[in-house]
Amino acid sequence: MILLSEATKGEITGNKGDCPERRAGVRLAHAPLSLGRWYLLIVYLLLSGCSAHSPFILKNTTDSSLVQNKFPPSQERVFVTDQGLPGSVAFVPISTIDVGKAWYGSTDEVLATMADRARELGANAVIQTKTWHQPAGFAWYSPEGSGLAVRVNNVKSLETSGINGTWY
Repeated sequence: MILLSEATKGEITGNKGDCPERRAGVRLAHAPLSLGRWYLLIVYLLLSGCSAHSPFILKNTTDSSLVQNKFPPSQERVFVTDQGLPGSVAFVPISTIDVGKAWYGSTDEVLATMADRARELGANAVIQTKTWHQPAGFAWYSPEGSGLAVRVNNVKSLETSGINGTWY
């Protein structure tokens, strides 16, 4: 920086004798990013995450961590809601479900995927769902979501309790 300011000072005053680099015809230039720094940047970007909600997923993913696995898969409709269940509705928690899409889409696709996974686990409801968009895979705005798959003892109690949600 000092050399650059001296060179600029020499140009302003018209006196090239104050700056030895200018007398020798040396030009100052910015050094490009070194290969080592490029390597570190690429490694950081590629290894920054490995879950369903990672910005670097390359395919649609659905992760679940079982709490209980005593129910067989079902073909029943699945009730999906962002609310919790009131104490009057008896249920058994089965699994948390995390869904990540690698491409653009809607949050309805994420909720439908959660319902499909809940059916595989024997659940008939997914509660406390959350959906959002984030950069992932090959998209800047891909849908993501999570929820808790549960087995409700009396499905009719969902309809009478006034809980907002959708059947899938």
